Amino acid sequence: MPSYRKLVRLTADFIASLRREPEFGRAVNADLRGFRGDLLRAIRAQLQLRRGRRPDPLLDAACDLVKQGKSIPDVLRSQIPTWPTLDPYTRYLAAKGLRQAAARREKHSKRPENRRGKATTKDPSQ
Repeated sequence: MPSYRKLVRLTADFIASLRREPEFGRAVNADLRGFRGDLLRAIRAQLQLRRGRRPDPLLDAACDLVKQGKSIPDVLRSQIPTWPTLDPYTRYLAAKGLRQAAARREKHSKRPENRRGKATTKDPSQ
């Protein structure tokens, strides 16, 4: 991850170069608040965040194994090398988390989606 100081320096250089441009310089001097809003909107469009959590490849693999019919304890034993040394409560929490993740993925795979990609809650036959 780049250092904060370097990011600040690059941003300052970018703003200075915008002010040197005749078109942008006039816009900055005339309406700083409006120009800043336009600039932030353009930056957000280039650095879009995705909704939700980032996918975890280990969790994806574990849920696939559960979906194929392998039991939760077997999947956890195969994915966590130190499984036998874990205390019972930690094992319980790991199993509970995997069960919930697998159920959540199963639930989301069954819900019909509307045009916007959101799951519908109403019965489509009505």
